[in-house]
Amino acid sequence: MAKMNGFDKMNLAGLKDLRTRIDKTIAEREQTERVQLKKKVEAMVAAAGMSLDDLIGKAPRKGRPVAVKYRNPKNAEQTWTGRGRPPRWLADAVKKGAKRESFLV
Repeated sequence: MAKMNGFDKMNLAGLKDLRTRIDKTIAEREQTERVQLKKKVEAMVAAAGMSLDDLIGKAPRKGRPVAVKYRNPKNAEQTWTGRGRPPRWLADAVKKGAKRESFLV
């Protein structure tokens, strides 16, 4: 194994400390460069008479509440919006012959 500038002479604790310091420095440098790049891009976009939102659009809104569409009559706390996979309580009831419409709110 090739020797690497004295690292082979460092003890384990020293190597781990060095790695921690390097990882921290890398994370700080990445953040700094990200901020600088964003400023450069914003300046270029502003020089073109636009904003970043004009260029890339706004982020979609997340977490919009959806109204409950189905409710378990045996346990009113069990609800379903009608999106995604049906909950087990509804799927089991439908398998037993119940109509999904009978669980509408």
